Amino acid sequence: MFPFPRLIQVLSIFVLGILLSISCHLPTWGQSPASLYEQASLKWQEGQTTTAIALWQQVIENTPHQNLKGRAYFMLAQAYLELGFIHQASQAWEQGNLLSSPFPTLTPFAKGIEGNLALAKGDFEQAIAAYEKVPENLAVLNHLSLAYQELAQQKQQRASSAALEGDLEEESLKLQGAEAFEKGKKIAQRAIALASDEVSLNAAQSWIRWAKFGEPNGVQSALDILKQLPDSFHKGLQLLEISQLNPLALPLAESVAITLNHPILLAQVERLSAQVLEKEGNYEKALERTLKAYGFVAQSNLELLSQIQWDLGRLFNQLEQPQNALKYYHQAINSTEELRKQLASGTRSVQLAFQTKTNPLYRELLGVLLKSPTQKNLKKAIGIKQQFQLAELESYFGHPCQLESSKSPQTIPNQVIIYTIILPDALHEILEFSDGQYRHRVIKIPQAKLESLIREWRINLEDEFTFNFRATAELFYDWLIAPWTEELQGIKTLIFVNDGVLWSVPMTALWKHQYLIESYQIAYSLGLEVSNNNTLETVFPVFFGTTQSSERFQTPLPFVQSEVLQIINFVGGKAYLDDQFSFQQFDEALKSQKYTVLHLASHANFGSFEKSFIQTGTGLLSLEEFEKLLRARKAPIQLLTLSGCQTAVGNDQAVLGMAGVAIRAKIPSVLGTLWFVSDSATSQLMVNFYQTWNKDSSPLESLRQSQIKLIQSASLSHPRFWSAYLFLIN
Repeated sequence: MFPFPRLIQVLSIFVLGILLSISCHLPTWGQSPASLYEQASLKWQEGQTTTAIALWQQVIENTPHQNLKGRAYFMLAQAYLELGFIHQASQAWEQGNLLSSPFPTLTPFAKGIEGNLALAKGDFEQAIAAYEKVPENLAVLNHLSLAYQELAQQKQQRASSAALEGDLEEESLKLQGAEAFEKGKKIAQRAIALASDEVSLNAAQSWIRWAKFGEPNGVQSALDILKQLPDSFHKGLQLLEISQLNPLALPLAESVAITLNHPILLAQVERLSAQVLEKEGNYEKALERTLKAYGFVAQSNLELLSQIQWDLGRLFNQLEQPQNALKYYHQAINSTEELRKQLASGTRSVQLAFQTKTNPLYRELLGVLLKSPTQKNLKKAIGIKQQFQLAELESYFGHPCQLESSKSPQTIPNQVIIYTIILPDALHEILEFSDGQYRHRVIKIPQAKLESLIREWRINLEDEFTFNFRATAELFYDWLIAPWTEELQGIKTLIFVNDGVLWSVPMTALWKHQYLIESYQIAYSLGLEVSNNNTLETVFPVFFGTTQSSERFQTPLPFVQSEVLQIINFVGGKAYLDDQFSFQQFDEALKSQKYTVLHLASHANFGSFEKSFIQTGTGLLSLEEFEKLLRARKAPIQLLTLSGCQTAVGNDQAVLGMAGVAIRAKIPSVLGTLWFVSDSATSQLMVNFYQTWNKDSSPLESLRQSQIKLIQSASLSHPRFWSAYLFLIN
């Protein structure tokens, strides 16, 4: 589940190789610290990581010798890595690196641990660069092949995302992935050639690496070597790694675990044995062995504990014991959130990988709660969805979101919040009414079919020359709205807290004789309860826009100038167009506290964080730069309007860019678009929006009236022109 625990045993073997090569050269100054260092190293080799950490800390506190202190810091970094504490590992490595520069013999140590850290954080290119600076040996070759294989998988995953989004980089990423895989395999081949006559843990690891490149003789060759080695903690770890490739090796791993009586090895043996039983459908025996694993593992190994808790939740659910399932699922989520905090210093890619891997945990828990949709369970399900949404947001931005939770959520009459939850076998809908009551409905449809349907609907909505969108629009109306006709009488506002791919389609375009927007004000939200005292009392906008085409966007926006001038005529404000829309001018304007509305009438793209940007008159403004400028304001903007933005069709998290910036910059509302709408249609809608708003209508009602005006027009009635607009509220 955690992005790097499967790497830890390999990282340990790497450090062990370096440790054994230098331990015999330790100077004997100050016998006590040197002796403590040796004791710590032995404890670490035995798998007693916590004890080793305490001893290395004593070395650091007591030795006057910088060389020994540097070694101790590096070993501390490795030990912290094995426990999943990336932040502490990084700090220890930095201290060791500062001390190591006068001692050339420590350079391989420093670079090796640097590579391990980078590997654990998911920065595989940095890991490769670090390992290549270590003199070549079996351990280094094993790590290089591992880093290249991980890089290949990362590139392939990005290529798959690019394919869904229609990104032109898809083919390039596929090629880079294939090249990384081939490099890794060639290095693995060099390693087994070097290991041909060697009987060691590193030699066994070389054959395991070879097996992971799909070579069938790798497993048996590794086993032949390990059978000749004395039982040790690291031998046990390697046998467990082999057991994941071939369960027939599990008895050997179990024998080592029992001989050493090591709790981590015993826990992993029980867990792997349980997984074999679970695949066979023997859930009771699998549960029995998983409970044994739970008894062995301690709080200090949070990563393994969270995995076992997740296993227990799933097994109790299979055995139809919902209360026990809920107990362990909640424990697993609490452990997972603690692990997430450790990843705060990791790269965005490793945080996204963590989010992807833990996504099923939240959804499995939601599935248990929604099997019995009592009022209590529905409320809990919404809480889990909020927790999951916050995790997605933090993973998207790569930083924790410091939210001030609303202590007393305001209840607004005539408003209903509609939550959608996508599970593997069904779409769930929860309605939250202003009196605190909940309603629930389940639509049986496989997730893959639902997502395909939604993506096809999105494509049809953007095609102004057909009405093929209408059948799907009516189908979703029948699923989400029609069953609640009686309950929704007298309701004026619907707030959708959508899930997954449903974020990429507009609920305003749901259809039953008329569009949903013609009956209700419609807003969208991430569903996070955020304390917000900002109310839009005065409308005073500042406009930034571009009218010319650019290298990135070939379509000019000639209507922007007249659009902005008309709006300023209604509500006042100031405009910066084309060359005036520079980074410097944008920064200066945002520092002015008089503006309450920021309106960007320019091309913008929202997809993955790295590929989200806004076109200025002088270049591209990244989402990261944009967010920093917004957060620097003393008084937050009260409405952010992005009238020319678009989101990728296949990117479920693209809306997180728009909504997330607002939450992180404490902006109450965002008006954006799902796809690029024609310049003339945008101009008409925006002018109508500000004009209506200036006549004492709320922004939400003003948007609704502006959309209806286009629906009633002769040439812009197709949803292509008006339904893309999202009003996001916090």
